[in-house]
Amino acid sequence: MGRLNHGAPKGELLRVKGNCIVHDILQFAAFVIESLKTSIAPKGYVIRTILHIHLGLVIYLAVCAVQKSGLRSRTGLAMLLILECANEGADILRFGHHVPKWMWTDSIGDFVHTLTWPLILFLGAGLLTPVKQNRNLSGEVDTSGPT
Repeated sequence: MGRLNHGAPKGELLRVKGNCIVHDILQFAAFVIESLKTSIAPKGYVIRTILHIHLGLVIYLAVCAVQKSGLRSRTGLAMLLILECANEGADILRFGHHVPKWMWTDSIGDFVHTLTWPLILFLGAGLLTPVKQNRNLSGEVDTSGPT
């Protein structure tokens, strides 16, 4: 690390040799995350794709288990999307300003693998859930709209 820029204007982030300290910390965190992922599943192996599929399902189902709406939980999909964005952000961040072209196709593939089955479950639960119908006192379906 270089010397801190103590003469920086008020409100500017601390900088080390022209780089933002926050960026350096995030890049180090991305390196640690990638090291953990590589220790579980080496780069380039199909196991990484399988992990995206299964962890996506586990996270979605865990969030759905605590939601009243079950598999129709938009919170489950939102949480999964946020976590996958953070994961891919960490993957991209470790390259700094020089992200290779293959990284973008890899990230898109990871998004597809992570979100496909949870999205299918979400849509299927929405299609298979019966629509509540209002019935009047005689038992007939009331089509006049919500009351």
